[in-house]
Amino acid sequence: PPPPRLNCRRQRQMCIRDRANIAGPGIAYLMGSDVNREPAEVSFNDMGLVFAQTPNMSESPAIQTINLTGGMNAVFKQNGWYQTVADSAKLEFGLKNTLTQAKLLGEVEFKSLEKEKPQRAISDSATFEFGPENELNTAYMEGDVVFESEEDGKQSRALADEATFYFDESKIRSADLNGDVSVSSDTAKMTSLDATIEFSPDDSGSMQPAKVHTKGEAVLETVPETKDAPPARFEARRIDYDLQTGAGLAHGPIHFRFYQPADDDSKNNEPWIPVTVTADKNAVFVADENKAVNQVIFNGNVLASRMQEMSNFEQLDDLHGEKLTVNLAKGLTGSTEISRITMSEGDVYAQSKRLQGQKTISIVKLDCSEVIFNEVEKQVLAKGPGEIQMDNSQVTASRAASAGPGVDTSRPCYILVDDFDLIQWDLDKQKIVADGQKDQLKLAYIPLINNAPEKFVYVNSMRFDL
Repeated sequence: PPPPRLNCRRQRQMCIRDRANIAGPGIAYLMGSDVNREPAEVSFNDMGLVFAQTPNMSESPAIQTINLTGGMNAVFKQNGWYQTVADSAKLEFGLKNTLTQAKLLGEVEFKSLEKEKPQRAISDSATFEFGPENELNTAYMEGDVVFESEEDGKQSRALADEATFYFDESKIRSADLNGDVSVSSDTAKMTSLDATIEFSPDDSGSMQPAKVHTKGEAVLETVPETKDAPPARFEARRIDYDLQTGAGLAHGPIHFRFYQPADDDSKNNEPWIPVTVTADKNAVFVADENKAVNQVIFNGNVLASRMQEMSNFEQLDDLHGEKLTVNLAKGLTGSTEISRITMSEGDVYAQSKRLQGQKTISIVKLDCSEVIFNEVEKQVLAKGPGEIQMDNSQVTASRAASAGPGVDTSRPCYILVDDFDLIQWDLDKQKIVADGQKDQLKLAYIPLINNAPEKFVYVNSMRFDL
């Protein structure tokens, strides 16, 4: 390739043996070996050249380095058009005047020239490595790195202490981000110490951020859909997140917190009730066509808990199993809320505990094969075989003993229902309907007076209302 061709507005230059200083403003055209390809254009104010050897007027000079000061602006015209701006730059050349490296300092900006789908990266400094035909191979950027990408009016943004962008045929393929990494889109924000962004072509062939993989502990927060709604928050060992679809995979151990609107009977000062979910294995995010997560599946020793402050007591609800599927939908407030929960596989149980200060006044525990919780109707559906245990021994004593064989759950008592096929449990009313086969469903009921059993009731039936 020939040496760079220079155009200068002010024809002032000074050459001393193997060096030359050129006063701009001017433009340097960097040619590759293919003369049919457009050259890279580098605009500058002042240029200093270092030749590989003292120039010989009878042959083209071999350039070793070009130092640009007072600002530079370069446009690389290959498969992808890129523009680079910096306060100063040092361009290094190899054999046959091929550009091998560019070191940039001071307010570095590196961006694509696609107006409809702009991308740009900014940093304090950068080092670019080039291959044949001035094709960009890698771009290492350091110091308050910001990468921004926009498509269809929606922007994604990544922050890091340093980043390395990798290219193939001058098209961006991936980026390694290191140090206080933050990746955000219009629906979520993810933070980690390190992360990798994968790029893929869209329908038009434009390279866009596609997937993010964290390399260490990560936090993913959703963007609230209403001003007063708190964000849902994932904490995981690492997270794989699809920026184009909103789907993802969090690798355990998992700690997830989201919020539900407070019940009308709640005395919380805050309008939202936190719900915590932990899982050992992973959590899968499923998103709709708008990239909003509408289902989360937790796997491995899953425990979901929530605490509510009601008018006369606090209620702690727990749900445990090996697999928890949470379906989400738009609520009355316009925010995404839980519509349905299904717990299955392994040691499945649901437990509701009521507290007054440090005193436990009642505990209901349900062991079964599957639990389905309908948030809208506040109903729990449990599939057997299984049993339900109720300890109401500390509730306020009734004025009189029970009459007849009826079961009164409002008074101090113990209850056991065993071998049921199906349980329907109304959490608000604390009413339970148990169904079973003939002579299979067993009930043990022990009402208490002054903490002592009043009587013992044992019944076999196909159905119990508690």
